[in-house]
Amino acid sequence: MLGPTAIPLLCGLFRPFKHADNKAAIISVLAGFMVFVANKYMGLVYPADLSTIMPTIVAFAAYCIVAAINSAMHKPIPERVNKLFDMVEKPDFDEEPEEVTAS
Repeated sequence: MLGPTAIPLLCGLFRPFKHADNKAAIISVLAGFMVFVANKYMGLVYPADLSTIMPTIVAFAAYCIVAAINSAMHKPIPERVNKLFDMVEKPDFDEEPEEVTAS
């Protein structure tokens, strides 16, 4: 179950996924978990290699779909997200970093 929970953590670090918000993370983890439960306990039988990767694939697809929907709806990106990406891309080691607070 590490794969579905890792998708939002890893993809959230990349600028193309800046439209993915907390709903995208929750939906992707739940979708991956549902596929895992359906495969293990509800009788859906896949080959071993497919049953191992399927929750991660579904979680990634759900994460990308929610991000695409947010982008298509022109949902505004919070300023702190843009500021975070700017700090990651162009670190300035001469200045003290600004403190980013959750609002």
